[in-house]
Amino acid sequence: MIFNKDEIRFDLSNLYIQKMIAESEVSLDVDEVLLALNKGSAKFVKDVYGKTITTEEQINWSYIYDKYPRIVEFWSEWEKYSTIPMIQGARKFVNDLKQIVGEKGVQIVTSSPESIIKNKTPWLQELFGIEKVFNVNSEIGPKSMYTKNTILVDDGLHNIDDHVSTGSTGIIFNYNDSYGWNKEERNHPLIHRASNYDQVLKIVKSQIENR
Repeated sequence: MIFNKDEIRFDLSNLYIQKMIAESEVSLDVDEVLLALNKGSAKFVKDVYGKTITTEEQINWSYIYDKYPRIVEFWSEWEKYSTIPMIQGARKFVNDLKQIVGEKGVQIVTSSPESIIKNKTPWLQELFGIEKVFNVNSEIGPKSMYTKNTILVDDGLHNIDDHVSTGSTGIIFNYNDSYGWNKEERNHPLIHRASNYDQVLKIVKSQIENR
């Protein structure tokens, strides 16, 4: 079989990425796990529309888009997205996690509009001191392409459901039990729930020790 230079470069890149993923123990979502996306979105809507997003509205993102269409600017324009604050304690949590699984044991797997990926990746690498930052979208495929065989910490039930279908552990993160969109019950032996970072660390440590 004959490969052209681009194909060889693509294959080598894929092999390197697969090796990086294979070394990972924990995969972290970004929005609402490390960054307070809803808080930032609510501020944007308040500044632009003079309206306050209700908890009910936060559960249904499409409703927010229908009611406040300019919100897409906040999600897709880097100057606006980069103002999202960190969740309190997020950086310490990542550092504590590294103490459990090592520097190479933590990776970030996030969904991002193409318009911000170029800036978002190095920003997250510097913000949390994590080299492995992977961006996925509906065209690339599900997060589980990158998270399989790791412990996934995510606020999205659909991501957790897909992840555990690969036989891997998932942690539904609901900071301070304030997220209305992921309270639906999941009776699955591989699914855990956490409402703070200490609980996540405890679950991860237990999972690692019991392998």
